[in-house]
Amino acid sequence: APEPECVDIVGWADSEGAGCGDYARGGWCNEDGDVTASWPASYLSKGLGSLAHAADAAGLDASHACCVCGRGANQCEDQRGWRDSDHRSCADYEAYGWCTAA
Repeated sequence: APEPECVDIVGWADSEGAGCGDYARGGWCNEDGDVTASWPASYLSKGLGSLAHAADAAGLDASHACCVCGRGANQCEDQRGWRDSDHRSCADYEAYGWCTAA
């Protein structure tokens, strides 16, 4: 099956108000979710040295919101039919909140 096309989270903005378009135009990150040498000096002067440091109020950073910063690559797909040793599925883990997104 073809890979689904990555779509930025519409309306997302980091703690400084910059959106995915700003990240793309500025070349602020790479697809591995790391900042580049183009990362704004204004962010560094505020102690925002990584994408995680500039996350929005809900803790969502550009690596999970913007395709240019790795959204899609940081997503996962459940393995059909998987069960743990107690026969619980991925849906059970999600429903009961037994794990968190990285």
